[in-house]
Amino acid sequence: MSGRTIPDAITHRGETGAIAGVHGTGLFGPAALGIGAAPIDGGRGHAASYLVDGDRLLLTGAVLGPTGPGGPPTLFGAGPDTSAVPPAGAAWVYTGLRVPVPFSGGLLAGADPVGHRFGDRVFHPHWTYGRLTELLFEDGRLVRADDRSGEDVRAHGAGLLADEDAPAPWIERRFALTYEPC
Repeated sequence: MSGRTIPDAITHRGETGAIAGVHGTGLFGPAALGIGAAPIDGGRGHAASYLVDGDRLLLTGAVLGPTGPGGPPTLFGAGPDTSAVPPAGAAWVYTGLRVPVPFSGGLLAGADPVGHRFGDRVFHPHWTYGRLTELLFEDGRLVRADDRSGEDVRAHGAGLLADEDAPAPWIERRFALTYEPC
């Protein structure tokens, strides 16, 4: 991985943050549409932008890695934005989407990064943000938004390596995108 990353983003109440934690199902993924996208710069094959519009969760944009022969795929009836320059390693950029997302679960939106030393990671762990907002959805409808800055959700990343003979599980826990809702 080269250090260029494309995190998912979410805009809520006019503020855009990185998606720093996911607990649930139903977010955008090209595989669900039958699209196989090659990894972007060593990460996943896609990145997505979401908007909370009123109480609805919408997919507003996407970036896809190379998809193989046959030209660019369409996403929800739209072709790629030919005026957009894809980030390094990506092939296609889709903008102007307003697709309802049937997500149920929680998302942590992170802002004000604190010590992001993990530049080669697609996702910065939730505990590396100074501000966290937990957004809870049912079938794509926002049911609750809570400020989780400084709460226990951040403490999950604190903690030292307890068993030096087994660093892999510790690393996986500390840098996972998943989290347990508060």
